[in-house]
Amino acid sequence: MVGNYSYPKTTTVSPTITDVYTTLNETAATYAGPKTTTTTATTATTTTTMTTTTVGECLSTVMSNQIENVEASTIYGDDKIKFGPQFAIDGKLSESSGNFYHSDEERQPWFQLTFTSPFSVTGVTITNRASHYPVASERLRNLDVRVGSKALTKSGEVSTNPLCGFFKGPSTSLATEEIPCNTPLTGKYLSVQLHDEQVARVLHINEITVGCTNTEATRTEEETLTKKEKGTFTIMLH
Repeated sequence: MVGNYSYPKTTTVSPTITDVYTTLNETAATYAGPKTTTTTATTATTTTTMTTTTVGECLSTVMSNQIENVEASTIYGDDKIKFGPQFAIDGKLSESSGNFYHSDEERQPWFQLTFTSPFSVTGVTITNRASHYPVASERLRNLDVRVGSKALTKSGEVSTNPLCGFFKGPSTSLATEEIPCNTPLTGKYLSVQLHDEQVARVLHINEITVGCTNTEATRTEEETLTKKEKGTFTIMLH
């Protein structure tokens, strides 16, 4: 079951080369937030790199700029509006009994992020659901975090991608748990899956952020201008 994530819209225009460079200079001088502009031009390929960011800042920029899709094995009661996987990356911490990801009770439930391209991950940070009852908040335990090239596609499937890290737990209400990779891993897919093999259980994720390497932090803060004859180029400002 899939939850969709909204990305910055793309606008296409057809300027001259002079207009292109004038627009780029004005945009860099007045930049006030994330946006993507696509234009058509005719010339050679050029790349311009702006200032880099820190690894810590990468945690927030990855969420909006590098995720292509978010999905999960099941959704509690099939209620996407209240428990869909999209809530785990909306940047909003829920302190209620909804608006976080909640699976059905099943064996080895999973949550999966698909990156726009293979991404180098150093770990994840997961915030647990809010609950006055330990029996609910303590469900966040025995987690495998894996990164690799193979996607999970159905309920009951177990990821065979390389193991990034393991969280034994249990967690507590609204606790934030850091799960570092033993070594940075690069992949198209990142999954969080309950490790128990014989017990039907529930997976909760209030919020998840992804840690990345210095190389990836630089990549998310680049302004790239690529121009090809009778083609298009994209200016990405993050």
